[in-house]
Amino acid sequence: MNSNIFFPVDLLSFLNEKNKVCLVTLDFAGLSTDCVDLEKKYTQIKKIMVDLLPYTNTIHE
Repeated sequence: MNSNIFFPVDLLSFLNEKNKVCLVTLDFAGLSTDCVDLEKKYTQIKKIMVDLLPYTNTIHE
């Protein structure tokens, strides 16, 4: 079954298998308290985009 929904362990496995990842999420909840730290730990993550439109009318990049 091919699904785009990842659980934390699946996401970590996915990150370890890829070279370049753009992580897109609907909010910060459950992602990390520090996205910069997440990018430093997983160098495969080249960009993190967080959809904040419902709250601030912006997208965090």
